[in-house]
Amino acid sequence: MGDARGERIDCDVLLAKLDALYRKAGRPSYGRMVELAETMIRADTGEEWRALSTSHLSNIMKGRFTRLPGWPLIRTIVTVLYKSGTMNGRMAASPQAISALTQEFAEVWDAVETRDAPARPLMPYVPGDILEQTPKELVLAPVKSTAFRMPIAWGRVGAAILRRAGQGDAGAAYQAAVLLACEATREEVTPAYRRLLLEAAAEWQQEATGTIAEAMTLRLHGPGLLRAAGDLAFRRPHPAKRNVIFIQAFLHAEAATQKAALTAGRAR
Repeated sequence: MGDARGERIDCDVLLAKLDALYRKAGRPSYGRMVELAETMIRADTGEEWRALSTSHLSNIMKGRFTRLPGWPLIRTIVTVLYKSGTMNGRMAASPQAISALTQEFAEVWDAVETRDAPARPLMPYVPGDILEQTPKELVLAPVKSTAFRMPIAWGRVGAAILRRAGQGDAGAAYQAAVLLACEATREEVTPAYRRLLLEAAAEWQQEATGTIAEAMTLRLHGPGLLRAAGDLAFRRPHPAKRNVIFIQAFLHAEAATQKAALTAGRAR
């Protein structure tokens, strides 16, 4: 960690873990890592993968930065290294392995991000339209006191829901509460981001309570959340484009509920 970074960000633990993973994966070339990231992005799975470049990778892996790289970028690098390691037989390929690895790095990144938050407040962002091939990030003023980063799949549809909720639309506030709570169930979400999502969901639920009957009994996790998401996704009439984000929210909640049930079953 040299002085070339100017006002240094103390990421020694994060960088050490990245370096260890890089070595474990067989020291793939940066060009190969760029190719793997491009393959992941082209797969269009809805994940927040980031495009890589050899120069960017070099700067990050060597700690030449003055601001903490965003979690989606770090997660992309971690996943690329994992994929490279599994392809050359140096690492075991399993959902449990990548899940544990992602969580491990998320906790380290989160510790640095949370520590530096007073100097670098989180700003919400809204990527481009949900149907665009290459979403563009657009910065919007926060509509609530709780700042959070909008999921990439929400796009302008999600921005419109939040805008209406901020203008006093109780129905939109209820939708925002369900969507945010479902997003918090995603396994790859960092702990701090999950807290922000749930705090914002609770605020919107409170805004909707008293006007929307379902808001009073809404649960922000478990089967109750799954039922609420299913209702928005499949039983209430919505424009087709808007249905996409409700269906995605339902699928996130469903996966989390199934995993929780499986974990509980194994513990018996």
